[in-house]
Amino acid sequence: MPNLQELNGRQIEQAIHGVISDNVPVTVTFSLAGGWVVLHARIVKKDAKGLLLSVSRDTKLELHPEQRIGLSFKLRHYKHIFSSSVLETPTGPVDDSALTSQFLIAGPTRMQRLQRRAYTRADVPSNKIVRASFWLGGPDNEPLSSTPTTPVWAGKVTNISAGGFQLLTDASACDELDTGDNVGVRLLLGMGDQAVFTNAQIRYLESKDDKAVIGFQFIGLDQTPEGRESLSLISSRVSEFQHEAQRQDRQKTA
Repeated sequence: MPNLQELNGRQIEQAIHGVISDNVPVTVTFSLAGGWVVLHARIVKKDAKGLLLSVSRDTKLELHPEQRIGLSFKLRHYKHIFSSSVLETPTGPVDDSALTSQFLIAGPTRMQRLQRRAYTRADVPSNKIVRASFWLGGPDNEPLSSTPTTPVWAGKVTNISAGGFQLLTDASACDELDTGDNVGVRLLLGMGDQAVFTNAQIRYLESKDDKAVIGFQFIGLDQTPEGRESLSLISSRVSEFQHEAQRQDRQKTA
């Protein structure tokens, strides 16, 4: 099966039914002021108008009519991804004590799924080199060179999944960066591979001696055709690294 599989109409219906009946959490992403926002939600109902989306009110940011959003959820052995648009926002008085807000969104006409195995982190084998550089701002804002005012950091990727990666770089990066920062990333997966440019968010920072260990989460990678191509390439490399690790384990026990 291809890494990123296009679903047919019946499979889309089954996935939506499953996410509603199993009360599966849904991640909502959308672009705002050059960055990306991530919200937590659930799909609570489907009818002829569309899907009723219940969004956690753990942020003051709200969705607006005609806004394009990306949605993803993990159902059984797959992660499903699709795009939609907001059709209606809540009408009438809003209960400030409510924990969620509800929005009507368009039902998906296209949906893709990726094996959840691709979202399991794989260590980069010792005989492979994966490197990344990153900077504050989006992927289109890559500085021509690293300067004190526009720093670019680089390092060796130690593990990776379709959801993000961990990188080892100079400890000085911890002086400039914080958890939650949005960055642009240039990822080199190996010889002959085209560079992957994407948005990411720093999920954790840890300083060890003269090195920093930084964890990144890909943001919005599944929202464009180019991003989905990159996602497919990343998941292919993850699968290769997993198979290599299994091969090395078998050699150790032989």
